[in-house]
Amino acid sequence: MEEPAKATLEDLMEFPAELVLRVLGETSDSLADRCTATLGETMGRAPLDVSVQPSSKGNYLSVRLRVRVDTADEVREASAALRGVTGVRLVL
Repeated sequence: MEEPAKATLEDLMEFPAELVLRVLGETSDSLADRCTATLGETMGRAPLDVSVQPSSKGNYLSVRLRVRVDTADEVREASAALRGVTGVRLVL
């Protein structure tokens, strides 16, 4: 029995599109700024919107970055770049 093919990002989304990237990281006054700067460098444009929410105990921050993406490769590149930001633990 053959395994079903896995859906790719190209199969799941139409491009261009707006997308929210969520970054979970260590609490820091500059995490959102570092994520915003990284996206600007990687994508060549700033996010459309940025919001920050601390965890209930204040140990972590959730940074939501709303971006416009033109291709699936842009999504992959942005996610990879955000994972490289100091203090980032997870990118969704």
